[in-house]
Amino acid sequence: SFLWNQEITDETVLLTQFLARLRRFFSVDFCFAALLFEGAKALEVGLPEAKRDRLPVNFARHCLDLIANSRVPIVWKQPRKPFEFCSTVISPLSPSIGQPLGFVMMGHSLPKSFASSELFLLQSLAGELSWAIRDVRSKKNHRKLLEAVSQELKNPLQLIIGHFALLHDDLAQACSHQQLEQFQNIEMSARQLLGLLNGLVDVAVAHAGNPSVLEEPVDLIATLQEIFAFYRKAAEERGLKFEAELAADLPTTIATDPVKFRQIVRNLID
Repeated sequence: SFLWNQEITDETVLLTQFLARLRRFFSVDFCFAALLFEGAKALEVGLPEAKRDRLPVNFARHCLDLIANSRVPIVWKQPRKPFEFCSTVISPLSPSIGQPLGFVMMGHSLPKSFASSELFLLQSLAGELSWAIRDVRSKKNHRKLLEAVSQELKNPLQLIIGHFALLHDDLAQACSHQQLEQFQNIEMSARQLLGLLNGLVDVAVAHAGNPSVLEEPVDLIATLQEIFAFYRKAAEERGLKFEAELAADLPTTIATDPVKFRQIVRNLID
């Protein structure tokens, strides 16, 4: 069976497990898969890895050109050189609409004819893999969107709570008992909303089975300057001056969760 029950949240792991099963089931010498991303980038996985290292640099692009307008597996007769195998079948990973998500390839070192039943089964399995990939991407995008929206809501709530903490003594002296209760109700409501937002993100992450932190390349200098610009403008509107200096030895790029990184910096400034 090519179906498995464990939750897989990483596309590389998904492809590796699928190719391992594919290679054993069809008894082929080599399996390879590539997934397309925005900006013409591709995730490439091959088993065994030693054979993948012998592929030419343009191999994935050449396969993508072959299946650009196809929805069925394509048998590709290729001399042993330069790809180290003679018989190849390539099956596109079909999206719900538009261009293929990528492809799955099986290769033999010796000449082999693929039966129509094998091609039909490969097409069916590629369709299942396409669905699984779309599901993984959908969950990732949902989590990113949820955390981004949540962060945009949490920042003003944290500012409200912080201002109430600073103004608490002044409010106690200048306001009536009824007015003070109204201010306290606003602060309590802000804290409750903040707790609900934090709980919403935690539940969504736990339900999706995703780790609490995503690791992505972040342009450190540009991100900090963007955050500083927001606070500089906010300070000017209040008649204040906001200054920030960046150390000369800061790395240009870091690997971290971009949403949580912005949250930490904003919390420190607040």
